[in-house]
Amino acid sequence: MTPSAMRPAASLPRDARPNFHAGKALAHQPWVTGPTITDARDGLGPLYNARTCLACHINGGRGPLPERAEQPLFAGVLRLSIPGKDRALGVVPEPTYGDQLQTQSTALAHQLRASGQDIALAKGEVAPEATIRVRWHASEFRYPDGTAVALRRPEALVSDLRPRRRRRRRGLRAPQRRLGLRAPGPRPRPLRLEGQPGEPAHPGRRGPPSRPRDR
Repeated sequence: MTPSAMRPAASLPRDARPNFHAGKALAHQPWVTGPTITDARDGLGPLYNARTCLACHINGGRGPLPERAEQPLFAGVLRLSIPGKDRALGVVPEPTYGDQLQTQSTALAHQLRASGQDIALAKGEVAPEATIRVRWHASEFRYPDGTAVALRRPEALVSDLRPRRRRRRRGLRAPQRRLGLRAPGPRPRPLRLEGQPGEPAHPGRRGPPSRPRDR
């Protein structure tokens, strides 16, 4: 039997299978633009990549890339970054577009399959950030024993790129906080080492008292 992410693994305990089926049902549910009568699946847009998880993850797996350059990319994403390394995210997002180009929009004109720079927007609507296509470049690799293998390398073709203001992209992740080295409670008083009257605070030490500061 061919392995599939649409079925629970044979080793999955029976009491954990309800969680699998609940997650599978959620992956089928489409997200909708708010406000709606339900708050369980609203909040789509104004920019997004797909309405459901399985729209990209075919049968729960990886999404296929387009074979021809005239087909727009749908079941895949184009990640962006600039040189550097971020301690939290690993990469530094591009300052204008963030860490990923969004190719879908809740704008009515886009839903009617309009595209390009001339898309007509109503007040408050946002156009997709870009259109992405893929061009494949074929090459050949030979092993030391002479066996030849055909390879291909994808090239991302970005068009209809819309200029945007520099902004901080917020994803569906919990807010991150800097962890300090001080436990909750009142601020500590300045520390001073007291000596005998007429003696320095510490033998052989001169200068002002030590005042710890928060980090």
